[in-house]
Amino acid sequence: MPTALAAAGIPALPNDSPHYQWDYAALVPLLYLDPNAEVSADYWTLRARTKAGQPISGIRLNEDTHSYQFRDKTGLHSVFKKDLAEHEIVKTSPMPSYQGKLSDRDFEDLIAYLAARREGDRP
Repeated sequence: MPTALAAAGIPALPNDSPHYQWDYAALVPLLYLDPNAEVSADYWTLRARTKAGQPISGIRLNEDTHSYQFRDKTGLHSVFKKDLAEHEIVKTSPMPSYQGKLSDRDFEDLIAYLAARREGDRP
């Protein structure tokens, strides 16, 4: 994720080497501090309203000329664009930023906890 690293002032180049080991503890803090720095299309949200006035919101899975497919807490859905009064794709992260909300020590503890869980350890 060189773009997010560069946005944080950390020079980085992509590394496609099979010997490269991804450093979870180095990158993840950036995602928690600025989750909108680089948002994958996998996390874009569809926000819409049908012509009947029903609000629609969910994670956009697919889009073509005529329809959207999206996921919400009730399951998978498809809607035709012609049936929508308004619609937009929100390209910001659904994850909130933790910048300024935790002390440095609490933030370091959070990252250590998440890294340990990812590695299979249970603190």
